[in-house]
Amino acid sequence: MSRPSADLREGVLQDIAIGSAPMTRAGAMLGRSREALLDLAAASERELGPEVLRLRTLAGERYVSLPSAAAATWARRFYDRVGAAREAA
Repeated sequence: MSRPSADLREGVLQDIAIGSAPMTRAGAMLGRSREALLDLAAASERELGPEVLRLRTLAGERYVSLPSAAAATWARRFYDRVGAAREAA
């Protein structure tokens, strides 16, 4: 997904339509249908929480909504989850 840099400020909500070309290509790369992508997005929302990933319906179209974040923010979230998983194990 390509966005102008002004749209990539921390916390700006990015909506990606499930039926859009980027999602269709992502589904093809992962070997998943549109419905399988919806299931994956719903499972991700449950695991990560709606503040990280949200599946929503707008005007009859399904969207994956992600708040934009700096690379350091995404890395911190990832390593926090890995650390929590190791502590739980």
